[in-house]
Amino acid sequence: MKLTPDGKRDWNYYKDRIDFVNYAEQQGYEINNKKTSRSYVVMHHTTNEDVIIIYKNKNTGYQGYFNPNDSRDEGSVVDFQKFRSNGDWKEVFAKLDSYLNELPTNYNPKVKIEPVGSVNREQAIQHEFRFLPLTNVKYLNDRGLTDETIFSPEFQHRIYNKHFYENQRTHINIAFPLKNETGTIAAIIRNESYNKIEEPKMDASWISNTKYKDGQTDRLIISESPIDSLSFHQLMKPKTDEKRVYLATAGNLSETQPRFIQLAIDTLKPRQIILANDNDNAGIKQNLNLIGALSHPDSEQSQYIKTHLNLVQNTHALLLLKVSHPNQEEGAKLLENLSNKLTEEINKHTPLGLEPDAKAVVTQHAKFGSELEIHFTNNRQNLIRVEKALLEIKNLDRFITVKRPVNKDFNEDLKSSEKHRLEPLSEVKKEEKIIENQEIKTMKMRR
Repeated sequence: MKLTPDGKRDWNYYKDRIDFVNYAEQQGYEINNKKTSRSYVVMHHTTNEDVIIIYKNKNTGYQGYFNPNDSRDEGSVVDFQKFRSNGDWKEVFAKLDSYLNELPTNYNPKVKIEPVGSVNREQAIQHEFRFLPLTNVKYLNDRGLTDETIFSPEFQHRIYNKHFYENQRTHINIAFPLKNETGTIAAIIRNESYNKIEEPKMDASWISNTKYKDGQTDRLIISESPIDSLSFHQLMKPKTDEKRVYLATAGNLSETQPRFIQLAIDTLKPRQIILANDNDNAGIKQNLNLIGALSHPDSEQSQYIKTHLNLVQNTHALLLLKVSHPNQEEGAKLLENLSNKLTEEINKHTPLGLEPDAKAVVTQHAKFGSELEIHFTNNRQNLIRVEKALLEIKNLDRFITVKRPVNKDFNEDLKSSEKHRLEPLSEVKKEEKIIENQEIKTMKMRR
């Protein structure tokens, strides 16, 4: 143990003497030789899914690390132990001192790490996935995508190549990184006969460049795959001054993805959100669950009504509504309105003489929150009716629009040369937003 002149523990003492790779091995990590390179050592814990990437900083000479799945978990070997000791400094230094006390005096690190000049967390994470610069775009061209689309500013550093070696042959894949708040945690890997997600996607999505300032995004376009996003872009090119962001969920919506998508909406404050999911029942279900989970900063109503659709059987659909309200009396009125709106939207199409298709059941009614179930027949027409009704109920029809492909998805439309157009964004809304922003700015100045 060594102290600084003011009597505190000297962190540099530990950083100077502890070989990070060896220390991590003592804590249950092992080197992933397939992903490790001269500058970055990738280590996986043997009993859980924890991953760390160790590097050596050329400027300081010290070893540091990143956890690609948690932005809080990074720094020096001292930070590494602190995070795993839940901030208990007594335990931190006990473990570090114990390691040094047991270390042979003539110990030499078995792994030599080539120092890196600038340390960038995202670059290190991309290294873990072995992303390569995008030079081979044959697979994307074969899907009907032009180089102009692929290399558009919106998609720079959002598409990579990735090599796969098998039977002494190199396969060139396309990689789409999936990001959450902490950075890249997974990736979609594609070629002509391969479509997999590397590492669990959890709450992450593929997202195009978000270079615009808060509140300046015109359109946020949500689809199921990045290739559909690229196809949408090529079919309906943005106008010169239009600011677009594309987001793809990499298949079915996970339980935690809406949180990240909501964060994107709250940050970008798009004037319009376009749901561009597949033109089948699964795509409509995806639309319904996005509408049900999301809110818009300019729609207070959307924030206290949350819904989720379950397809219980091939023929039975169940829509669960969770509603927040100020008191039970207002809650009862709200439940009645919601129940009537949704069931009437479906039942008005029921042939005369037949039993109503949709039924509502209140499953919970408390002072500040209630739950309501809507049971109805699972078919395309009913799903679209509920989709429309939910947009109106949550006051999101001003902000969210559904754009369906003619075929199953927009890439099929691209390959079959289908024609699409987008309604121009309302200039009135744009002017209102400018006035609103000016008013907010004036209010802040007065304060």
